[in-house]
Amino acid sequence: MWNSLSFAILNEDTLMKEGKSMNNQPQPPESPQPVPPVQQPAPAATPSMQQPAMPPQMPVKKGLSKGALWGIIGGSIGFFLLIIAVVVVLLLNIGPSKDDYRQAISWINKDSSELNGFRSSSSMRNPEAYKETVNRVIKSRDELNDKLSKSRIMRDKDVREAYDKYKKAYDVAKPEIESLSQYVDVYSKVSKKCDNIFYFGYISRKPDEVDKEVDQKYGDCTSFLQQLSKSENSNIASYGKEWSDYYASLKKYYVGYSRAYADGNFSARPSRPMRPSTTGYTLISNAGRKINDSGMDRYFNDFSSIVNQKLAAMR
Repeated sequence: MWNSLSFAILNEDTLMKEGKSMNNQPQPPESPQPVPPVQQPAPAATPSMQQPAMPPQMPVKKGLSKGALWGIIGGSIGFFLLIIAVVVVLLLNIGPSKDDYRQAISWINKDSSELNGFRSSSSMRNPEAYKETVNRVIKSRDELNDKLSKSRIMRDKDVREAYDKYKKAYDVAKPEIESLSQYVDVYSKVSKKCDNIFYFGYISRKPDEVDKEVDQKYGDCTSFLQQLSKSENSNIASYGKEWSDYYASLKKYYVGYSRAYADGNFSARPSRPMRPSTTGYTLISNAGRKINDSGMDRYFNDFSSIVNQKLAAMR
């Protein structure tokens, strides 16, 4: 028991010494105590992954339909054309000036001198020269008509009416004027080939001899007349056929007369054929009559007088 008590005391004493000894020894640093986290004030609640607020979207405007677009384009074009039409109407309503009338009168006077050329009978003596004259006259008159029709004097009602009457008459006369040079040429050539041909041999010749001699005398004449019968000019074609048939009948007459004379049967003598009424001269004169009947000259003079009156009224 003592021992046990001594051991206990010793043990306790020993523990105390050891305790002091341990207190005198350097102590390891105390482990820092964990500091409890400081609660931060919770931030204001924000929606996670929220996009920034966008401005309100404007409604998307739809493009114009094709119909509306074409309507706008068509309307613009129509308005533009309307402006042009108004300008044109205003320009067309501007009446002719003094200078317009003076210029027209100058054209008329110049052409009138040209027109007199084809009326001269002396110029017909040379068919080639006359043909040139006729062509020059027609060209001059056509050019005059073209300039007058485009002149501003036609904006005057009286002038326009007078011109239309003249132009209608000219259109009738023009083909006859063009034909004149052909008629003069025919007249000249027929005169050389067919006129002054007299044959009296049929009285004393045998029929077969007469047949050959007539062909020799009238061969060139009848060949030319046959060519004329195919002309595109109906008057010349008719003239050529009439005279070609006449010379064929004349040949038969000569041969028949020779046979009756040779047989002594004078009662069998044929009748001489009648000459055609149409001649080269009548072709020319008929054309001249048709030109006069057309009224071309009269209506042209009326037109010229009105133009001069209009100019005089503006002075």
